[in-house]
Amino acid sequence: MENELEDIICMNLNNKQTIDLATAFIDAVQTVSASINAVDSRLVDLIEKLPNEDK
Repeated sequence: MENELEDIICMNLNNKQTIDLATAFIDAVQTVSASINAVDSRLVDLIEKLPNEDK
């Protein structure tokens, strides 16, 4: 019984760590995605300002 409880506690801790890592990864991906979108938007703005012969 004691070992089963210990196993359950360890499993829950591992699950929490996995969830924390997954959450951190998702946050990082969202940050990178936002940065890419900002760069893309800026590039579109700059391209629109180019003279027609340079496009």
